[in-house]
Amino acid sequence: MMPTLRILLLSMALMGWANGWTASVAYAVRWVHATRVHVISVDLRDRTLEVMPAIANDTPGTRQSFLAFMAQHQPLAQITGGYFSLSTSLPIGSIVIHRQLRYLGVAGSALAIRADNTAEIVNIPYGWRYSWSGYEHVLQGGMRLVQHSRYAVFPRDQGFRDPTLFEHATRTAVGLIGGKRLLLVAVNKMILLSELAAIMKGLGCTDAMTLDGGYSTGLAIGGHTILLPGRTLSTVLMVTRRGT
Repeated sequence: MMPTLRILLLSMALMGWANGWTASVAYAVRWVHATRVHVISVDLRDRTLEVMPAIANDTPGTRQSFLAFMAQHQPLAQITGGYFSLSTSLPIGSIVIHRQLRYLGVAGSALAIRADNTAEIVNIPYGWRYSWSGYEHVLQGGMRLVQHSRYAVFPRDQGFRDPTLFEHATRTAVGLIGGKRLLLVAVNKMILLSELAAIMKGLGCTDAMTLDGGYSTGLAIGGHTILLPGRTLSTVLMVTRRGT
């Protein structure tokens, strides 16, 4: 079977999950800068969709498997959440779910979403404890990659010091295209942050940030896992039907 046909058939199969096919959540494999990239595109104009974080066992400081998150929430799509402490399992950034501050963190950029699905990526100064008033859902704890269509990779300014974060690793990221479309992106190739930023720009993102990567790299659509993390996770980011 020709590779392009195989990819097409895989994409069609992955979108035929039990919750029903929707043109508002679509999976594709893209080649950007000679790198194979897994992309789930979410149309934020579809008000029946809800993009939100989930906390392991609904309790900060615990972890569960990527598959356990999927079984519990049955999302339309799911990707790795923000960075967390391997020693305490606590997120490094704040988590807001349905306007409730579930955890107050101090580091990283945030994907912040209002009740009407308006989304933005917000830079919070390291150590600043922000209230997140007016946002329906917030997932903080990533490194900024793109801001206003320009490269914005300054992780040390955001409080990131772990040298392993700056080495080659598999990666996940989220990006916005004109505020109307959200991309959930995973790269199962060892790349640098600068390369990930170039990929997000190549996909057309005006704003983008990393999520956790390395052994945490995971991506799924419906009940089908595209990439499975090698460790349990503190949080994930999900796309669900509103009210489910």
